Amino acid sequence: MLAVILGIYFVHGGDRLFHWLTGLFPAGARQRLREAGPVAFGVIGRYIRGVAIVGAVDAFFIGTALWILGVPIAVPLAVLTWVGAFLPIVGAFTAGLLAAVVAFVAKGWLIALIVVGVTVLVQQIEGHVLAPQIYGKALDLPGAVILIAIAIGSLLFGIAGAFLASPVASVIVALLNREDFSEGRARV
Repeated sequence: MLAVILGIYFVHGGDRLFHWLTGLFPAGARQRLREAGPVAFGVIGRYIRGVAIVGAVDAFFIGTALWILGVPIAVPLAVLTWVGAFLPIVGAFTAGLLAAVVAFVAKGWLIALIVVGVTVLVQQIEGHVLAPQIYGKALDLPGAVILIAIAIGSLLFGIAGAFLASPVASVIVALLNREDFSEGRARV
């Protein structure tokens, strides 16, 4: 509930909040922070759109498999798969587990096993091929860099690190690539 309320505040007053936050820093740093903010917000926005695209592809293929196999509530399970994309590792696991349980109860162990196999296959293709490509394009980073960032982030900080690794790496690269940022850094 707090996230929803904060989301409303950020959408309607995020610029004022950002201006207030940068005002808390020393006067010499404020302008550079105010210039870096839109770069960081742009990268994060592109990352969230990338997650939504990856989740939609996962949901389509898993939902289609569930529908073909005759598993009941295939569409809600596909929607849950899409929502699960926003929670790395845990979301995909939870959505896949729920789909397998529904398949087991409704169709038996063989169909449930097929659902598990399809889910694992889609997740492997998504995690090793699709996500690095989509995130790489969205974040202007090569797919290999995305994979390495996710691996390091998850190794150091677990699930939260896996989720934040790509956008953090991309924000750092975007800020370093800005000419005025690099020049300002050289002056310091």
